[in-house]
Amino acid sequence: MKTYKHSSKPNSINDYFVSVKSFGAKGDGRTYDDDAIEAALASYKVVFFPPGNYRIKSEIVLSSDAQIIGAGVPEEVYPTVPSQNWDPNKHTYFTYDGPTKPNVAALRVSAYPVGVEPTGTQLNASNIRMESFGVDCNCKCGIGVYFVRPSGVFKQVQVKGSLEHAFLFLNIGAATFEDFSAYRNQGNGFTLGQNLFGWKSVFADESVFIRPFALFNGERGDFNESEGQANGYGIGIFNSRGLTFVGYESSWNDGPGIWHENSGGGGITFTGGYSEFNAEGAKTASPQRATRHWGLWYQLSANTVHHRNLRVIDVAFRDAVRLTGDAPSRQISSAPIFEGLGYLPEVMADWPNYSLINCNESVVLSGVRPHASIGHYGLGEVFGVVGVGQFNATDGTIAGSRHAGIIGSVSRAYEGRYVIEFKASFLMDPSTYSVILTTGANRLVGVALKESHRVIIDNFETGKGGIRTDSNALINYQIVRFKD
Repeated sequence: MKTYKHSSKPNSINDYFVSVKSFGAKGDGRTYDDDAIEAALASYKVVFFPPGNYRIKSEIVLSSDAQIIGAGVPEEVYPTVPSQNWDPNKHTYFTYDGPTKPNVAALRVSAYPVGVEPTGTQLNASNIRMESFGVDCNCKCGIGVYFVRPSGVFKQVQVKGSLEHAFLFLNIGAATFEDFSAYRNQGNGFTLGQNLFGWKSVFADESVFIRPFALFNGERGDFNESEGQANGYGIGIFNSRGLTFVGYESSWNDGPGIWHENSGGGGITFTGGYSEFNAEGAKTASPQRATRHWGLWYQLSANTVHHRNLRVIDVAFRDAVRLTGDAPSRQISSAPIFEGLGYLPEVMADWPNYSLINCNESVVLSGVRPHASIGHYGLGEVFGVVGVGQFNATDGTIAGSRHAGIIGSVSRAYEGRYVIEFKASFLMDPSTYSVILTTGANRLVGVALKESHRVIIDNFETGKGGIRTDSNALINYQIVRFKD
């Protein structure tokens, strides 16, 4: 299908806006409406799709300034109001039954064909609008969003029935996507920054997803935890940075609720959300393909740029968390941080470079213990607090430091770095103790690097990770020993 861009100067509001039915679209679920949609998008900036089921056999393609608005879809796609109950008398949706080629999406937002790496000067599509419609597709990708920058509206869009990805986001930046839902897709739900076409550069940057919803994806049943492959997930994050997910839900997917295989700059934040019964099909399959319900699978490769990777705040994980692959840096700016998780049954980690802050204390740590935590979090029977102290980090210097127990001294190695040295007679296995750094308000402020004879703390504000200190901040520390 042709790519459409409205370029003529309008004379009135009517020159902007048209109903697709004015061009002969039926929306009856039987007639192919490709020609009518093509004509409408070629002639008008904004095309409205009244309630109906618009059958198509080729891609709908939007480039800069093209906007499509439907009459809406059900606001809730949870099983109580399943999205397959789209009503053509009330809702707008497209049914795609064309080719299932790897580079075909039912709806594509891009100035270039899927799979073709842009080489021209006008790479980015802008001022796009997609709002209030659904896509029922039998193709590799439901909606592909490629090379999109700000000034668009992306709101209330649902996809079901795709074979590989309900939503595929490549080279997006500074965009906001609101109320996007992936429901009962054969493959994955949301895929961000995965280089599927061998491009030189693929990323998903500085964008916000408000209330993304991923439910019952991976119906093909491809996830197998022993293989460590990204299949059947609700939300998948690959080469990405600066992404924020607010109020998400990812549940009942065949794979993990969140798959994090980020090789980009990081800075991924999930705040407020819910996850349950992911990998249920894999867990109950015969032979079994998963040993746990996985709410998050965090897997890094040796080529990962370890920088500001992941922060999960106020999320209800009723599924377990898996931390595997190459370990991230111990710096607080790089290591995963889980904060305020009222429901978190288990963390299975292959390395200690993560933090638990004010999470439920009943969490089971079936793998390696975290470098820092507030509370014991199943670390084992407490042997005791073996070292305590406090120092004043005034303008990056130490003033009036005091310490007790195994602590021999506290010093500033250089700007932004503090070193807590143990007494000369004391050596400890770093795997048997935890370091807790707090301010006067008992708020955890950092992660320390543990060695057998000392603890190293870096100042976050110098870009080195570690602790965030303001002028005159008092930093408290505790070194807690646990029995094996």
